[in-house]
Amino acid sequence: MGNKTSRFAFRINKTLKYNFDEFCKNTGLSSSTAINIFVRRSIDTNTIPFAIETKNLLNLQSKEEMNSQINVRMEPDAREQFKKICEKIGIPMSVVVKMFMVSCIENNSFPFDL
Repeated sequence: MGNKTSRFAFRINKTLKYNFDEFCKNTGLSSSTAINIFVRRSIDTNTIPFAIETKNLLNLQSKEEMNSQINVRMEPDAREQFKKICEKIGIPMSVVVKMFMVSCIENNSFPFDL
């Protein structure tokens, strides 16, 4: 029997998606792999591995200009654990992942060691 995965999909601005895809390509990872590593690091530490800055929070929650979509396959247990971490800080999972993407692009690095 194969490893079961669930789909985590969310709407995103196509420019952010493109920039994150390019950042990941330059690091040798796919966007999906990078997001899965981020989720795993969050679970391992039981927290988000970077500072949550509220200045861009409203923009990332806005439904305007969400003209693209990201689909990430992950283990259902990992998704559930990550969801609990996000609920603990009161920010939806999709917004936390977008914050991760912005952080990577702005700092030109992941907020953790690979």
